[in-house]
Amino acid sequence: STLGGRDETVVGGRITFEIFDGLNSKADASTQKHRSAAYGQEVIQRQEEVEGLFRKLQHELKTRHEVVHLIERNLSDGRRYFSLSTEEYERGVKNSRDMLASLQRYLEQESGHSRALMDYLIVESELLEVLGR
Repeated sequence: STLGGRDETVVGGRITFEIFDGLNSKADASTQKHRSAAYGQEVIQRQEEVEGLFRKLQHELKTRHEVVHLIERNLSDGRRYFSLSTEEYERGVKNSRDMLASLQRYLEQESGHSRALMDYLIVESELLEVLGR
C-alpha cells in the first residue's frame, strides 16, 4: 500500500571537502620550494666544479705544451751530438764506449719526448671530454 497514494523517489549523493587540512598543502608546497632551491644550488655547484676543472686542464695543457717543445729542442741537440759522435767514431776519434753513451743519451731523450707527448695528449683528451667533444 502506498501512503496516501504518493510515489516517492529518493536520490542521494555525498560531497566531502576539508575546510582545514592542518596546513599540509602549505607544508608540501614549502617542501617542494626548498627541494627546487636545493637542486638549483646543486646545478650551480656542479657548473662551478666543471669550470674549475676546465681552467685547471687548460693551464696544465699549456704547461705540457711548453715541456714538449723544450724536450724537442733538447732532442734536436741530442740528435746532433749523436751524429757528430758517429762521424768521430768513423774517423777513429771516438771509441765504442763514447758511441754507446751518445746513443743511450739520444734514446733516453726520445723516450722522454714520447712520454711528454703522451702526457700532453692525455690532458688534451680530458679537456675535450669536459667540453663534451
